Amino acid sequence: MPSNMTDHRFQFLLEQFKLHSRRLGDLQSERSKITTWSTLAIFGYFGWVLTNATEYPIFVLSLPVLFVSLGFAYVFGLQKIIDRHSAFLDHLENELFRTGPNTEWKKFKTKDHRGRPLRLLFFTYWLALWVGTIALSGLLSQATPVTTESISPPSDSPN
Repeated sequence: MPSNMTDHRFQFLLEQFKLHSRRLGDLQSERSKITTWSTLAIFGYFGWVLTNATEYPIFVLSLPVLFVSLGFAYVFGLQKIIDRHSAFLDHLENELFRTGPNTEWKKFKTKDHRGRPLRLLFFTYWLALWVGTIALSGLLSQATPVTTESISPPSDSPN
């Protein structure tokens, strides 16, 4: 291969590596944002339900479970895309530097964790959030609403 073609190929692979590295960072940021905003929305929703003295149908109380299920599905899908981009970065690194099976990414993944701690943390968190919303929804569906009349101070006027 002429040197000029090799340089173009190297530049192309390098640009691909940069592009996919940025995309991987964006996906990881999106995964964190969806986790944060979903949690805030669910806590806000339950806060609103707990501060209103109204009886709600079970469907309304089970909406957070649906939100958590959809959020988990989205984060799981993002994780699959992140894994695919990671594998492609590994391939690009091998193509760029001809390191064979001993790329830095492979070395990192074989150090007894393969990215498992963060993945396990996310999945454990979503599972705990899902179980918590099911439990709280179940408790709220069994609870009787508190009215403000039952906790108001007695009036001093004679009747």
